[in-house]
Amino acid sequence: MGKPIEVSAVAQKKDEKGNKVGEPLKCAVTYDFGDTLAESVKMFGESEVYSGFVANAKVELQAGLRRTLLAGGDIAAFTKGWKPGVKSQRVVDPIAAAKAKYASMSKEERVKFLESLKAMG
Repeated sequence: MGKPIEVSAVAQKKDEKGNKVGEPLKCAVTYDFGDTLAESVKMFGESEVYSGFVANAKVELQAGLRRTLLAGGDIAAFTKGWKPGVKSQRVVDPIAAAKAKYASMSKEERVKFLESLKAMG
C-alpha cells in the first residue's frame, strides 16, 4: 500500500440558464493509488492502469495540439517531440496575445498602452 494522497473536488449548481446557484459544493478525500507503477498494477490491474494512462495522455496531447493549432505551429513537429507527462513549451503568438490583452482593457488602459507602444519608436 502506498501513501494516500488528497483529492479534492468543487461542483457548482446552475439554473436552466446556466447561472450559478448558491455556493460551490466542495469535498476532499484521501485515496491510495499506490506509490509505484508496479504497486498500482497490483492494486487495480494492468488493463485498468494502462487505460487510465492512455485516457490522461490523450487529454494532454489534445491540449498541446490545440495550443499549437491556435498559434499556427507545426503539428507534425509538435507531435514528434511530444511525450506523455512531460510539460511542453507553450507556443504563444505575441501579436494575438497583445490583441487579446488590448480587448480586455478599459478605455484609459488602452490609451496608456498605445502611448507606451508609440514611445518605443
